[in-house]
Amino acid sequence: MRLRAILLLAFAVLLLHAAGTRFAADPPPPSNISAIGWITPIFLEDSNCPVATHDLRECPSLSPGYYLVIEKTKGWAKVRGWGTVRGTLDLNACAPYKLIHVRRLAKKTEVPPPPCS
Repeated sequence: MRLRAILLLAFAVLLLHAAGTRFAADPPPPSNISAIGWITPIFLEDSNCPVATHDLRECPSLSPGYYLVIEKTKGWAKVRGWGTVRGTLDLNACAPYKLIHVRRLAKKTEVPPPPCS
């Protein structure tokens, strides 16, 4: 009787462990991000992220902090200047660079641009 109870308990623990690992293998949901900076269109000679349409920089003279994918159908294909972007962060498409699939873009922000030298 005691052996049967121990075996039943061990079987239950193994089942719970197997169920937990099955759900742990699912990919995590994409993380949402909001970033502020200088938005500039990608030039042809920049081949770091071929998927990107724009980049986001803290200062126009610095290297990009994020690459952006802005859908051309949204009317923002030629956008440039200081602004805020919101979207999902993709770390795999342009590794080791960070790519944001932009859902919302605002040219006017309450945060003024920092002085650049």
